[in-house]
Parts: sequence; structure tokens; C-alpha cells
Amino acid sequence: LGDPVKALSYSKKHLELATQLGDLKGQFIASGGLGNAYCALGDFKSGSTFFQENANLARKIGDKTLIARAEHSLGLAMWYRQEYRESLTHHETAHSLFKEAGMTLPAYHAMLAKAKCLRTLQEYKAAMAIYQTCITEYEGIRAHLGKQENLEISIGDLHIIVYKALSYTMFHTGQVQDAMLVEDRGRATALKDLLYHKFEVKTVYKRMTEHPKHVNSVSKFLDGMREDPDLTTVMYSFFNGQLFIWVVSHSRVDCIRPWSEKRVKSTGP
Repeated sequence: LGDPVKALSYSKKHLELATQLGDLKGQFIASGGLGNAYCALGDFKSGSTFFQENANLARKIGDKTLIARAEHSLGLAMWYRQEYRESLTHHETAHSLFKEAGMTLPAYHAMLAKAKCLRTLQEYKAAMAIYQTCITEYEGIRAHLGKQENLEISIGDLHIIVYKALSYTMFHTGQVQDAMLVEDRGRATALKDLLYHKFEVKTVYKRMTEHPKHVNSVSKFLDGMREDPDLTTVMYSFFNGQLFIWVVSHSRVDCIRPWSEKRVKSTGP
């Protein structure tokens, strides 16, 4: 584990033996291991080749869950190869199969990957629609699954990432104030999720999910600030390797990205 060179060697031996024995499931596991090892070494072309073989084997086996996992892995490899449209196609296939199998969390991962492809392709409207769906679906997942290791809460958790991704996408469409509100909502939601995780108060979490008052509170705060010409508030956020500085002053919300020297202004909602 953690050594892609050794993983590559073992997976090659595994694939050779499984092929000699005519073991399709063994070939599937070995080809997936090779795909992961090559990608870990930065060779995404070879990685995608083995993930394609992985998907072909899954179809021979006839297991839709295996096909979905292979398609998702292939989509990730194609994204790193900057083949974004093809990556999107594989993630769409994976999402459809995961959803059909009732695998909620993997389907959520596939949706996020679809949105990332669309955002990279600058198809912002479609990406934002998926991010909104992700937020709704994750609330449902988190409210019912409870405390599990694969849902451990941290600042980089899936829950806050989707809010940041939506905020980032809104920013690129000129929706500066909405982008800041979504960023703040993500912070509030992460805190709520952390408290739920710590105290396991499922009924309270569900009630907070159904009535997210923090969004209205932030909006009212902004409205109040506009009435005070002498008050300026600064908020910082970080996403996708970029620092965002949100400046709220009187009737305007500005966003400054110092590393890109880009400043975007909003004169209202």
C-alpha cells in the first residue's frame, strides 16, 4: 500500500495468472489495480487503457456495479488526460448505473465528477444545476446514514466542497454576491454537520436541514450593512488553489483574487 511501483509489479503478475486461469473476476481486479498504479505514477494514458479493459471485463462478467466503478475510474483518468468531454460521458454512465443499483454515495461522487467536467468545459449553467442537486442529495444522505467512518467531517469534506465548487462557478458567471452567500452557507453547514457528528442529534440535524435559517440571516446582515456607509466587512475563502477576498461595503460586494490580480464587483443581488 502506498507504493505504486510495487502495486504495478504485483498487479501485472496477478493479471498474468488470472488470464492463464480464465478467471474474469481476477482479471477485473488486476486490471483495475494496474489502472490505479499507472495513474498514481502519473501515466494517465496507460491508466486509462487498463481502466477501459477493466470496464470491458466488467461487461463480460455482467455486473452493473463493477461496470459503474470501472466507468467512474476511467472518467477520472480521462479528466487528468484533459479529455473532458469523454470524461463526462464515462461519469454519466457511472452515475446512471450507481443510481440504478441504489448506491447513493457513489452516485453522489459521480455527480460531482460530472459537474467538475462541465465547469472545466465552461458550461457553468449545467454545472451549477448539478451542484445544487448534490447539495440537496447530500443533505438527505447525511441526515439518515449517521456516524460512519466514510462520512467523517473535516474542512475538506464532500459537504463543504460542493458549496465551494458552486460558489466558484457562480463567481465565474458574475454572480458575486450569490457566490459569497453560498460560500458562507457552506461554512455554516459544515459547522452544523460537525456538531451533528459529535453529538449524534439526528432529529435536531433533520430539523436544521429542513429550515436552514443561516442563509436568511446572512442575507439580512448584508442588507443591514448597506444601510451603514461606514461599515466594511472582509471574508476570506480558499478553493481550487486560489484565495478569494470578499469585501462588503455599503451597496457593493467586491471579490478580489490577489494571486490572479482579478477583481470582480457586484452592485446588488
